[in-house]
Amino acid sequence: MPEGPRPVRWSVRLVAESFVVVASILAAFALDAWWDRRSESAALREALDGVRLELLSNRDLLNREEARLTRIIEAADAMLELMQVNEGQRSVEVTDSLAFLVSNWAPSLEVSLGAVDALVATGQLAEVGDPRLRLGLAGLRDRFADVIEDELVARQFHVEQFVPALAGQMDLTVFSRLDKEFSPGPTAEQLPVPHYDWVEYPNTRELRSILYSKAGWYGSARRECTALVVHLDELVAMTVEEMR
Repeated sequence: MPEGPRPVRWSVRLVAESFVVVASILAAFALDAWWDRRSESAALREALDGVRLELLSNRDLLNREEARLTRIIEAADAMLELMQVNEGQRSVEVTDSLAFLVSNWAPSLEVSLGAVDALVATGQLAEVGDPRLRLGLAGLRDRFADVIEDELVARQFHVEQFVPALAGQMDLTVFSRLDKEFSPGPTAEQLPVPHYDWVEYPNTRELRSILYSKAGWYGSARRECTALVVHLDELVAMTVEEMR
């Protein structure tokens, strides 16, 4: 008679069952790792989208700040030209609106970098694949600091030197009405300064020198703004590409 099937040896069955168990464990680990990577990737994309929106918002702020600085610089240039042409006169007659822009407006930039800071603090910046984007985001706060520092120096000239020197030679209350009507809010770069009268504006070497220095620092801040807008556009494009 033909022999029947041999019974499977217990050791072979044990090895097979062990292999199944190990394979199941490895598959579970692989599935968990895949899910973790998927979750981390989704979290990174979400964080980068927040960064993208923040970059766009700050770019709009920079564009508005650049427009503000342009108005101040152009007003200072116009005033300096009048003062220099009439260097021998103790004062020059100008519109109250021009005198107001030169004497009462000294803005400074305020930005939010919370999304970028969070990307760095959580370690997600290291997960960004593009090294140019990593480097650009890591150094972004310093780029904004360059603009703000130039503006703060200009404001220091304005507050500590220009206004005290001006107040000693003319009554600054002539600007009180304009100060109430022209509020330097979010859209100040678009608002016309009201004009009601002409004023006699002091024309001294001290005032010309301080105004020249103040305008120079605001000019430096404006150049930083222009370059930073281009930089932000590049970072936005790289961020969008990274999210794909």
